[in-house]
Amino acid sequence: MIESPWKHESVPESFTVAVFVVDDDWRFRYVDAAASGILQRPADELEGSRVWDAFPEAVDTVFYQEYQRAMEEGIAVRFEAFYDPLNVWVQVYAYPIEDGLTVIFQDITQRKNAERDAERLQARNRAIVQALPDDVYLISESGIIVEVEHGGSESSPDRDAILGRSIDDVFPTRAARLFREAIADVRSSGAMRVVSYKLPGKRADEPVDDGGEALDAKERSMEARIVPVEGDGVLAIVRDVTTQRKLERQVLEVARRERERIGRDLHDGIGSLLSGISMMTRSLARDAEDGRDVSVEQLREISRLAKEGVMQARALSRGLNPIDVEPDRFVASVREMASNTETMTGVRCFLDDPDDIRCLKPEVATQLYWIAQEAVNNAARHADCDEIAIGVWVENDDLIVRVRDDGKGLSEASSTGLGQQTMRYRAEVIGASIDIYNREPTPILRAVEENGEETTRESGVDVICRLPIWKAIPNDVSGAEEVVETEATT
Repeated sequence: MIESPWKHESVPESFTVAVFVVDDDWRFRYVDAAASGILQRPADELEGSRVWDAFPEAVDTVFYQEYQRAMEEGIAVRFEAFYDPLNVWVQVYAYPIEDGLTVIFQDITQRKNAERDAERLQARNRAIVQALPDDVYLISESGIIVEVEHGGSESSPDRDAILGRSIDDVFPTRAARLFREAIADVRSSGAMRVVSYKLPGKRADEPVDDGGEALDAKERSMEARIVPVEGDGVLAIVRDVTTQRKLERQVLEVARRERERIGRDLHDGIGSLLSGISMMTRSLARDAEDGRDVSVEQLREISRLAKEGVMQARALSRGLNPIDVEPDRFVASVREMASNTETMTGVRCFLDDPDDIRCLKPEVATQLYWIAQEAVNNAARHADCDEIAIGVWVENDDLIVRVRDDGKGLSEASSTGLGQQTMRYRAEVIGASIDIYNREPTPILRAVEENGEETTRESGVDVICRLPIWKAIPNDVSGAEEVVETEATT
């Protein structure tokens, strides 16, 4: 007979086990109270009955297979298994005795449920991390990388190459020093700390990004949010912010250019008009002081210059604050922008039979206006074009803003210029897509000239910004029919 290796061991109070004994005919000879409770059957009902008759669902399961193996081979077996009819997980130790089998088991359902919940939580957290452009590092207080979860960043280091290594070996010297200072500060204060640092970038011979622009071959901008965790260590959430920093610099550059443009417009436009008015009024004042007649023509000219100055001031102010917050001002603002462009540049610019767009979110209207204005300004300044057409309409549940010109088209360098990057950034802010490309030779925008002959250009540029209606309208507007006022209602 094989004696139980647990026979002379004391059982901790927190470790409750159940025992039953079967004979070589698989009949229950003994069932203790704990076993009766787990098996959900009275002991006196089970004793004398065959195991496979009392629990027929156990036949051909791991219980049947392991018990048979223990009995036939005379060996002890250990296993964990789930018994579906009783909805219970058990941990089993069974060993043969003379003319039978002793089974010692424990209900581990609670532990298994906790493990399952932990696995689900871990899987969910891993999915969240992978969906975000962040890497998550668990770093010990001594600076050892204990765990790594890579997000969607393509620049993430290889997990196996950094796991278990010191941050001094993984990060550049300055970055590692910043990490150590932050870890000490976070562990002592319990507050989050943000660390910004640089990493070497891709080599110059590596692929370029989707925008067609070569990545910085020298460095990448990184940002790490470091927070305390229970135990010894911190959690570092790391994101590559190179593109974000680049866009921020571009926005600042756009703001600088706008300030310079406004300064030039004030100096060359309104400033010149005011200087002319000042000179003419001084001349009229001298004539009046000398007793000479004041010229009516000069007074009329002063009035004309003053009106022109007012018009230029209004055009300039419209450029500074283009969108009225009223829901029906978007199309009107674009129309005024087209008119001002034609007046100030001499290039024919028009709004081409737009839909009557209503109820746009103010931030959507503002960004779409600036996208259209940037496209129009680029065409007027650089395209050497005769005409610029702006289109605004709704198609297949998308709001579309389109700017076309009949100029010389995009050069290879202009495709990655600041103007295009700015338009793409503004589109991204509101969740829109934008396409900028050279058109094939097509009829001129106004396809049929007054003489009835169709003319064509070699190319020209198309800028098409597309935004789903549900992103464009306020939450209290139900659909596209509220955004576009149809002919039936007009």
